[in-house]
Amino acid sequence: MHTLADPPTRRGRSWSDLDDFQAFIDRGGMVEPGDDMPTEYRDEVFRFIEFHANSELMGGLTERDWSPHAPGLRLKQIFLAKTQDEIGHAHLLYMVAADMGVKTRTEMLEQLFDGRSRFHNVFHYQAVTWADQVAIAFLVDAAAFASQRAVFAECTYGPYKRVLKRIVAEVVNEATDRPGLFSDCLAMRCAVDSSVRTLVGKGPFEGSA
Repeated sequence: MHTLADPPTRRGRSWSDLDDFQAFIDRGGMVEPGDDMPTEYRDEVFRFIEFHANSELMGGLTERDWSPHAPGLRLKQIFLAKTQDEIGHAHLLYMVAADMGVKTRTEMLEQLFDGRSRFHNVFHYQAVTWADQVAIAFLVDAAAFASQRAVFAECTYGPYKRVLKRIVAEVVNEATDRPGLFSDCLAMRCAVDSSVRTLVGKGPFEGSA
């Protein structure tokens, strides 16, 4: 059985030096796990994929924390589906990263939770209300779609490119739920003042809703 990280059926390739490898990349070549890739390339690609996986996971955990505070069943379903997608993306990315042989999946997760590895700084910001979280999610999704499409276009590592194709497609599907959700919650946020903030839903950092 093959996975997204499996290379096409062929022997691993090697290159005489970095210039030879760069020429292969410049010709549109795609590197696969079985290839004897330069250490510098392996380390940089691994670092980028690990960062992406960490960011997907932390984004999913943020969505998870807000799901119980969503005002209504439909919005809860949207956020639960978003949580599932984000954590699923992280799972795929951790598998691709682990197959590179730099760190195991367990090592990556332990270092993330110990604060020894990085994720996107947008997930460090605290959302106070439900409407704040929706606005952040809307903007993050829009930025992710643009950046991931750009990375997909330039990606030279086969397993990562195949996973990105799936992730980008799912981000597009998620975005279809965002515009109406964003406008509804923005209107709700503008309609209340600090004395009635519970109308937009307390967040997980303000106690139960």
